[in-house]
Amino acid sequence: MMLPQEERRTGVVYDSRLSSHFSAWNKDFTEKPQRNTKCIERCTELGLLKRCLHVPVREATEAEMMLCHTRQHIELLRMTESMNGEELKAISQKYDFIYFHQKSFENAKLSLGGVIDLVDKVVSEQVRNGMAIVRPPGHHAMKEEYCGYCYLSNAAIAAKSALEKYNLKRILILDWDVHHGQGTQFAFYDDPRVLFVSIHRYELGSEWPHLRESDYDFIGEGPGKGYTINIPLNETGCGNSDYLSIFFNLLLPVFYEFDPELIIVSAGFDSAIGCPEGEMLVTPACFAHFVNLLTPLASGKLALLLEGGYNLKSLAESTALCVRALLGDPTPNIAPLSAPKPSVVESVLNCIKILHPYWHCLEYQDVVESHLIKTEAYPFKQVLNLPPVQNIEFYTSETRPQTFPLIQDCADDNAIKLLEEYNQAIDKLIQETDLSFPASKFSLSWDKASDGVIESLTHSDVWKQCQKDVSSPQTIYAESVHAAIDSILLSKSQSSLCLVSRPARQHNGTPNGAASPTAHSAHGLAASYAVEAYQLNRVLIIQMGSGPDVHIPTSPSVLSIVLSLSSDGSDSARASLGESFVSLPLKGDSLNDVDYISAFQQIVLPLAYEFGPTLTVFSWQSLADGVQGPSPACISHLTMLLRGLSRGRLMVLVDRCAGQSLEDGRAVIQDPSEARPSPGVTTEKLLMACASVLAGHVCAPLGPGYPSQHTAQVIKNVQDELKGKWSLLQFRHQIPKLGQP
Repeated sequence: MMLPQEERRTGVVYDSRLSSHFSAWNKDFTEKPQRNTKCIERCTELGLLKRCLHVPVREATEAEMMLCHTRQHIELLRMTESMNGEELKAISQKYDFIYFHQKSFENAKLSLGGVIDLVDKVVSEQVRNGMAIVRPPGHHAMKEEYCGYCYLSNAAIAAKSALEKYNLKRILILDWDVHHGQGTQFAFYDDPRVLFVSIHRYELGSEWPHLRESDYDFIGEGPGKGYTINIPLNETGCGNSDYLSIFFNLLLPVFYEFDPELIIVSAGFDSAIGCPEGEMLVTPACFAHFVNLLTPLASGKLALLLEGGYNLKSLAESTALCVRALLGDPTPNIAPLSAPKPSVVESVLNCIKILHPYWHCLEYQDVVESHLIKTEAYPFKQVLNLPPVQNIEFYTSETRPQTFPLIQDCADDNAIKLLEEYNQAIDKLIQETDLSFPASKFSLSWDKASDGVIESLTHSDVWKQCQKDVSSPQTIYAESVHAAIDSILLSKSQSSLCLVSRPARQHNGTPNGAASPTAHSAHGLAASYAVEAYQLNRVLIIQMGSGPDVHIPTSPSVLSIVLSLSSDGSDSARASLGESFVSLPLKGDSLNDVDYISAFQQIVLPLAYEFGPTLTVFSWQSLADGVQGPSPACISHLTMLLRGLSRGRLMVLVDRCAGQSLEDGRAVIQDPSEARPSPGVTTEKLLMACASVLAGHVCAPLGPGYPSQHTAQVIKNVQDELKGKWSLLQFRHQIPKLGQP
């Protein structure tokens, strides 16, 4: 039964029975029952589980298991229930990083059954989204082989079940576990209905599972070619900057073009700081940002399935913060980002090199004939060649060992020695992470001139999430702006929606009709007030609109990014591109929704995350005739993406010119080849879309799309000009043309 949006909760799968199997001959084995219990304990400590809908586990049926496995695979697993200790040891040595216990089959069936039911409830809209806190994991299990602590392929079977039951056309499976999810990849390698993406430790092939198929040039086959994306990480120590750079430059553009109907995440937290198997440095809070970046897609239909994670502190904290993000709680702050590792830039460029013929959105690099690249000066030598590198031994059907040691080393000795040091660092991160938030989702403020626009909001279901003592019209618009800032910074509300109608220039009372600064720069007024009254040292302004009303910061505490929209793409508002002011002159008469989204992915979000704001102001203004404004759905996506910044402290400022018609927006076309505006998008509809997101509702889908050539060129120009000043903008390089696919 589909529930109304406001009644859907986050579903969580957990059960104490999932802690009953373990390695009887190696009590220190990393895949241990505490992986399950510690996650539940931390979620309980933070009061998360009582806010969620408990989705019980149940045993998966044989028919469900056979969606990805043979009958022989299932029967052998069933036989382990009656084996004695010596028999269990003997069969365990036939598989890579596997132990069998008499409860392994039961646990695997319960884990899979819970995962299938969670995904089913997400697709059928019985829950908003969800997380399965289950073990054993599943993404390494293959059709007829147990592997890497995995017995049954949880994510792949749940996806196949959803494909069959609901006739879905587009499922995204994102695997951020530190090890390649080869079992999931093999299940969908020729299926264009499933986009499988894996970010994994690879080290040119020397890292487990030692598969040639884990490299970036394995992208699917037949009709599925282009629908497998492998992002190999070729060194350890990758952290927040590296992973988020992968999101901004590769994953999010492809995800928006693909337009999934459902997202399944193989959420392994062995890429988190302190995990001895992963040796990566992603902080627990950063995983919440991953969730926030995915939430606008697929109408919010997002299911996280626990895979790896072997430092109990970082595993439990990462799991809990992901559940918080699914519940719509503000994402915790992370430290401002720095430059990604050169090896990560190289891996992303390699992925783009091999994938750009299949995805229109991957057009921010210059594809040239190989002989035109000056190889002696080129910084990423591996981009100039195709894999594999020499002297790496991969597992194949011929080279795979026939037996494996009963006790295999799961982690480097040095990583284990550093465990206490990492645990102290994790404790410090936990202590410094502010998880508080106001009871009210958002406040609403407006000036007297905007009374008519606000009326529809106050009669909607989002109104109950609003902070009522702020929601009153102010006499003049400056007071409305101050009230919105006060509400956020005094913790009365998490965010704020402010509508003002600035005086028309010819009537503002200044000499010769010139506009005074406060008459047409409400966002500048907001930033100045936040800096002066509250001593904030990093305020981010995102301005979107047409005309010269831009805020050029005079304080180093403010960064202003302007999406300057004009009918011909001229940059009338352009000042300088640098450390405090950035302008993107977009051609407003031919924009589609994904033009706006692309500008955010490629410029706005990287700069914002590097800046690390303590307050974000999202200002959009009345649009000039001939300018294609964003649709209400697009506005909701942009708002959701910005909610990840500033611990959710977001002011949405709608700046209208007094007396302007409410029909001042334009619906957005999805096909860049069309140039036909759709009428009827009013300020009220745009405000309602914003308020809905701020109140915690999901975003409407945009439909598949990619940026126009003009927008792509503007983005490339800005990246070229800024890459010497901003550390995250390091992906504009030539890549060699490989020929036609």
